[in-house]
Amino acid sequence: MDVALDMFAMECEDYTLAMPRGEVDAFTGRTFRGRLLELVASADRPLLVDMSGVPFFSAAGLNAVVAAEKLSRERGVPVAYFDLMPCVERPFRITGVDKVALICPTLQDAIWCVLPLSDAEIASWELS
Repeated sequence: MDVALDMFAMECEDYTLAMPRGEVDAFTGRTFRGRLLELVASADRPLLVDMSGVPFFSAAGLNAVVAAEKLSRERGVPVAYFDLMPCVERPFRITGVDKVALICPTLQDAIWCVLPLSDAEIASWELS
């Protein structure tokens, strides 16, 4: 069986963006876990994980997320997952992993959740 999972990472100015592509299941869960833990272990800024390329997510993926959350808290590096398909988000919610991991609808929401705004940025808001 030809099973593949890729995870690309890109360093941005204020965060690292990880982009897994493929199904995360019993066959690919170890690859997902290894790469995710590697990114958290080496991160010097928040890690944002774009889940839009993951059409299936099993218990192996949830276990990887929980392990990454534990490591991220030990290291003080926030991690946020965003743009989950409904069939991927459902296991997070059903199992309660969404109480441990930060799940956001969009990249912008994820950025807002992990990057504190400066006083100047907040002062520049035009409030009606």
